[in-house]
Amino acid sequence: MTQRRWVVEVGFRPGLTDSPGANTKREIEDTGFKGVEEVRSLRTYILEGEVDEKGVARLCDELLADPVSDWFVYDGSWERMGDVLMGLGYGSFKGWAARVALLPGVTDATGESVRRTAAVLGVNGLEAARTAATYLLRGELAREAVEALCWRVLANPIIQSWEYRLVEAG
Repeated sequence: MTQRRWVVEVGFRPGLTDSPGANTKREIEDTGFKGVEEVRSLRTYILEGEVDEKGVARLCDELLADPVSDWFVYDGSWERMGDVLMGLGYGSFKGWAARVALLPGVTDATGESVRRTAAVLGVNGLEAARTAATYLLRGELAREAVEALCWRVLANPIIQSWEYRLVEAG
């Protein structure tokens, strides 16, 4: 089997309250930023190793997503973010996706727990697991405003990095 990198995006099912997203929107407003109409949050897992699609699906079903409240999509690369949003049931979306992750060398306890638990579940070959948070920002925002949001609200620049891009779905 060959080395593979899987990106798993987990979000709340449509119609359910996205409390982390609502809390982030309040933080944005409290900081004085204008123009953000909605924030949705996704839990992101980056899985690397000799794990096939069946193993990734099992991790999603049994570990990474709650079957009642969550939807998930794996192989959610930036290039396919529009497809990811459609797969997660978000329907039409035009806005920014910002992904915040720990810098290399910063301990990712959740990622390490995912790696260890994969072996317990019988999903062998997972060599590394990292976590990130992806924020979907809807509203009239310029690139500079998104950069400032990442720097001041979404990330801790001492221990986290971020990337963002304009996304359209539907």
